[in-house]
Amino acid sequence: MSLDNTNIDINSDLGEIDPSFKLEGMIMPLIDRCNIAAGAHAGNNESIKQTLILAAENKVKVGIHPSYPDRENFGRIRLNIADAKLMDSIKNQLINFAEIADKNNIGIDHIKAHGALYHCLGEEESIAEKYLTLIQDLFPNKNILVSPNSKIERLSSGFSMGVLNEAFGDRKYTIDGKLQYRKIEGSILSDPSVVIEQIEHIINDKGLTIEDSFIPLKVNTICVHSDTENAVKILQAIKNHFA
Repeated sequence: MSLDNTNIDINSDLGEIDPSFKLEGMIMPLIDRCNIAAGAHAGNNESIKQTLILAAENKVKVGIHPSYPDRENFGRIRLNIADAKLMDSIKNQLINFAEIADKNNIGIDHIKAHGALYHCLGEEESIAEKYLTLIQDLFPNKNILVSPNSKIERLSSGFSMGVLNEAFGDRKYTIDGKLQYRKIEGSILSDPSVVIEQIEHIINDKGLTIEDSFIPLKVNTICVHSDTENAVKILQAIKNHFA
């Protein structure tokens, strides 16, 4: 599914919260690509396998979703750990995931960092460079999902992998173009009509106007989180609206 005859597609983070995989089963037919938890913030080898199989059955592109090694905080807090230790953790997540995918004859399309790691890569040039080097060493021909106008997006031109700029349909942005902290009231958009309106602006205006300031968002893919309230209803509404 592409939105309004564009090349923009829909992605979602999966394999994180529902051990029955019922949620994954409802979401997969409504998206184009999925980002599967690699075991550090959520998930395990079995959830990786089962979500991979669901993705293959629905012809959804598969992405690895590495994070800080922090299940306690769901990978949403930036850990104070050495860069080398962080890169070792990410490397182990990527290799383990790739081995499971290979055993099930399922190809990997992309890599998307999760939570606090995603934001860190957008803001910290030295860590972003180490991350890009690691991805290039392991998956030189895959895609990475990054935030537009970020440090990692600017650095990525010097590396071999494909780059897909990502916006968020279910999250409120701040005037500096970052996602508003999710614990602030109103940060998570759960009304399908509001999400569709935001996506329309991203597609048609190539960005969002926040407090009279325009934030450019030229993107290739739009995320709706699987743990957002009404996620299935939102995705169904997007599918119907842009059909």
